Amino acid sequence: MPSLLSPKNETVRDLLFLAPLTLIFLFYKLGAGSLASWDEAYYAVVSRELLRSGQWLDLTYTGALWFEKPPLVFWATAFFYQLIGISEFSARFFSAVCGAGTVFVTYLLGRALFNRWTGFCGALVLLSSSHFLRFARFGMTDAPLTFFMVLAFYFFLAGQVQKSLSDFLGNFHRPGRDDQEFCGAAYFSRDLGLLLAVQSS
Repeated sequence: MPSLLSPKNETVRDLLFLAPLTLIFLFYKLGAGSLASWDEAYYAVVSRELLRSGQWLDLTYTGALWFEKPPLVFWATAFFYQLIGISEFSARFFSAVCGAGTVFVTYLLGRALFNRWTGFCGALVLLSSSHFLRFARFGMTDAPLTFFMVLAFYFFLAGQVQKSLSDFLGNFHRPGRDDQEFCGAAYFSRDLGLLLAVQSS
């Protein structure tokens, strides 16, 4: 199996090639168009009320308590509301960031499991998938769930096959634990992540 942390320049070149494509496909005109009916609009309102109320543990919709989804996406969206203002762009920004992260981790996984070409093609295929692009550009929970689960699998694989990850990251990585933590982040993004978080414990 290829090294998960190979310092080869080709990896850097691949990621530098993927980065502008990812920015164009996921962030270009991200704020264009109104929020989609139902879920995306609901989540944007919940995040706005979270920011205005300052009650980070009590999600509300039109003033009523609302606990249909875990809070991570709403926390992140409220943070970006605070950072860049309340708009369609900021409502979708966290989802797009997670989509970009998924593209990069897909490349790393493909390279680790097979070879550089497989990882590169896998990332391009994902980036050219209309279904993936659609949900990564919507302010919903699908892209964050996908990102944290793929990242959890990457760290699980690293902990299983290579000790150099611990040497590289030092105290920031603990084999057998980082994958569980990212599964936990997936749960906080969407309740479906709980099934996988439990399986990793």
